[in-house]
Amino acid sequence: SPDDNSDDEAEKEEGEVEGASPDESKEARLEARREQRRQNELQAMARLRLLGNMQFVGYLFKKKMLTEKVMHYSIQDLLKEVSRPKREDVECLSKLLATIGSVLDSPRQDASGCIDKSTTRRAKNVMDNYFQRINTLSRNERLESRLRFMLQDTIELRSKGWVQRRSADGPKKIEEVHQEAKRELMAQRAAQEARVGGVKASSESKLIAQTSCCDALGLPPHWKASHPANPKGHVVRLEELPLAGQQGLSQLPSSVNPWVWMQMVEQGVSRMDAVAALLASGGNKDVAMSMSLQWQQVGSQHQHPYSPQQLDLWADQAEVQRILQRFRKSGMQAQRVRRIERIQNEMLWRRYALRLSELRDRHGHHEGEQERLLFHGADKSTLEAVINEGFDIRVSNAGSLGQGTYFAQASLYSSRYSSMSRRAALNQDEVQHLQQQQAQGQSRRPAFLADGLAMLLCRVALGKVTAGSPTLRRAPPGFDSVRSETTQELDEVYAVFDNNQSYPEYIIHYQ
Repeated sequence: SPDDNSDDEAEKEEGEVEGASPDESKEARLEARREQRRQNELQAMARLRLLGNMQFVGYLFKKKMLTEKVMHYSIQDLLKEVSRPKREDVECLSKLLATIGSVLDSPRQDASGCIDKSTTRRAKNVMDNYFQRINTLSRNERLESRLRFMLQDTIELRSKGWVQRRSADGPKKIEEVHQEAKRELMAQRAAQEARVGGVKASSESKLIAQTSCCDALGLPPHWKASHPANPKGHVVRLEELPLAGQQGLSQLPSSVNPWVWMQMVEQGVSRMDAVAALLASGGNKDVAMSMSLQWQQVGSQHQHPYSPQQLDLWADQAEVQRILQRFRKSGMQAQRVRRIERIQNEMLWRRYALRLSELRDRHGHHEGEQERLLFHGADKSTLEAVINEGFDIRVSNAGSLGQGTYFAQASLYSSRYSSMSRRAALNQDEVQHLQQQQAQGQSRRPAFLADGLAMLLCRVALGKVTAGSPTLRRAPPGFDSVRSETTQELDEVYAVFDNNQSYPEYIIHYQ
């Protein structure tokens, strides 16, 4: 190795000196040279550790485990000396900005999920001030050429939208190497087809654009676009999902695991691309993710024999199967389910998403239970009010966990609180008329069964959980929700004391 060669040269040099002359001054100079070499190696190792730590700090911020205020303080500290900067400060500054610059330069959103222009403008001004100083530093003749080029690369990186010219890949597993080779092969084939045939965007891509147009507003990616009849109003849409046996549906392919499908969708893959990738990969999530990402990058026609309409139906079926599996987990029969409606309430969702983000910022992504799918049973008029206006703990009755909104792990538990009282159910003609209104975005009323019951399947942001007590009116200090004391998961009951910590995602109609 280079270090061994250096030591060999030092030993050789030492032997020549001893052989030539026993002068002790030459021996001291040789020892000083070796000591200097060791010090240089230690400094190089310390510099590498420092840069690694700075990159790690940047990753912690991107995972929302550190605040933006801490990052700005770090950058300002590294930029405080422009005339005679330390070499370590310049290197750390470049590494930190390369890691977090895209986040600091991204548009800011307000509580409703829309872009806050004033906050975004202030953030841009702050970054512009930083780069004015960096530009001054890059022309400082007292800096080494290597450091000046490093700063110029950082300036260029921002000008190109923080897109790295080359990715800094670390060690890879053999499976990752195979997947990367497969992605490169797919890209080469797609590029060749595009050159030869001039492949046009498929009708599936157009349908994807329609179904994902609400993603920019911070809405769930598996929602379908809301009807634009009243875009400035309180948009609530009830989207009925097809059950097996309806509309001549074919059975969902076994390679499309409903839970894996939803994980891919929540990671940014379109609902139909997720189905197509799982079919093409035989259900392998890692391969499916690689294929879907490759499709997004290439932008050409997908190489599968399925129509956009078929993929859309299978995506709906995957969503339904996920709900039914959750419904029958606690002993309820899936055959009792007659209708499932997805609740698309934009106002309630934004409030919930903001609250969930606050809990993750407070506790980190891996501390606490964060988010669960839980059931809530009530009479039909209460369910209708919740769908349109959300939960309201002011009208909640105090129970064993306190005066909050209760949710159960088991559908069987929530079914005890479902009833047909307080609002007459709809007959078949009224149901059909209501479904037509829902299809046009003109109704917020669920299509209740004439002789059935209903319950909600909700997303609940639990945060940090502790045991509850009947006297509670809010979560205990340091906690965000409470639960019953039990050793059986299906017997767990939770209570939250913040209306924005839960979102009614589906209404399940059953008999």
